[in-house]
Amino acid sequence: MRGNNIPNKGHVRELQPEVTHTSDFSKLDNLSDSFETYLENAPYAIYFIDLEGYLLYCNKQAEEITGFTKKELSGQNFFKTHLVSGAYPAKFTAILALSAAGKSPPSSEFELRRKDGTLKLVEVSTTPVEKEGKTVVIAFMRDVSERQHAEAQIISQSKFPSENPNPVIRVNRECIILFHNKASMPLLRYWQTEIGKPLPKDWCRLVESVYKNGIGKTAEAKCEDKVYLLNVVPIKDNDYVNIYAMEITDLKSAETQVQHLNQVLLTIRKVNQIIVATDDEKELLQKTCEAIVDGRNYHLARIGLTVAGTFDIEWAAHQSLKKDFPPDIKVTWDDSEYGQGPVGKAIKTGRTVVIGDATTDESFRPWRDRAIKDGIVSLCALPLVVRNKTIGALGVYSDKKDAFSNDEIELLQELAGDISLGIQKIR
Repeated sequence: MRGNNIPNKGHVRELQPEVTHTSDFSKLDNLSDSFETYLENAPYAIYFIDLEGYLLYCNKQAEEITGFTKKELSGQNFFKTHLVSGAYPAKFTAILALSAAGKSPPSSEFELRRKDGTLKLVEVSTTPVEKEGKTVVIAFMRDVSERQHAEAQIISQSKFPSENPNPVIRVNRECIILFHNKASMPLLRYWQTEIGKPLPKDWCRLVESVYKNGIGKTAEAKCEDKVYLLNVVPIKDNDYVNIYAMEITDLKSAETQVQHLNQVLLTIRKVNQIIVATDDEKELLQKTCEAIVDGRNYHLARIGLTVAGTFDIEWAAHQSLKKDFPPDIKVTWDDSEYGQGPVGKAIKTGRTVVIGDATTDESFRPWRDRAIKDGIVSLCALPLVVRNKTIGALGVYSDKKDAFSNDEIELLQELAGDISLGIQKIR
């Protein structure tokens, strides 16, 4: 690989201007203000990278983790600047190749070379997205130095596992549990096993691999509403394997949230393309609903328009994951019980209305049985305003409780505003 000589540890280096790169994505003009704010304040580094390895965008945490400013990083190439060090460029190349094929590779660990020449171990997960016919890789990078330190502390306590505040499980070659500490009980209950019995089959296969290769491995495990990182470590002198676990629920949740917001952002882009391409209002509304459901895997999206001279709402478009969802459910925007739902209130007040749990919310009572049948749990209704008049509402529905974060609601409000402008353009 060509490029500058790699500096020794502790030496400050500068990125050379000749490696800067210009591309169609370099400015990323259509990042919404709310989404960019979320990216800038995300708890870990986020990069937009093209398939040649050039950096198109990074957030504040990227500055923190690399030691370079955003200006220094802008347009740089991950290979030529040696941000990815040692033998890791080959792994990074493989990730870009998978992304070019439209696949999301599993999370990987890399050694990142900082501006001062020091190395930092980071975990990177990536997802490819399409923009104007080209593929951009969004990389989520977090410093795992603290996790390494925590893992070292856990392992250092292996001689006294009963005192370890994190789960510790010991198994033999047959994957039979020999010992576990108190902190392991939630995992064992979830796996429905105990001392003298084996681990679940998937974990037994992992233990067998560790015994065979003599090399420890890590894997993630879900336990009810929590996520654990498990380190499976061979203890050769004693012929058993110790499993050290630590909870990483918050980290996984934050990563998932950013990915969800990115999906909403891509939906907004797609809807904007639809607005530009069509002069037919019915087509615009229907394709918008399809883009919303397909882009973010929402359960249902539909658009209701007011009927002149009445309080009725006519469903102009809808798209559902369930093919048999009825398009003609009665909703109004008057003071009757059919006007107290989120869509009716959004039209009546001109404000966004969110229900976190439709199975218990009293205002949703007329439609509750149907919602339960179709798996709808939470929903968000957003007014459509044309020339200062509310003409209808966009309803977005999820099969998850409290599915709509404040950041996601802001993006959906932006989407509703774009739809309103599209309708105004046609009318």
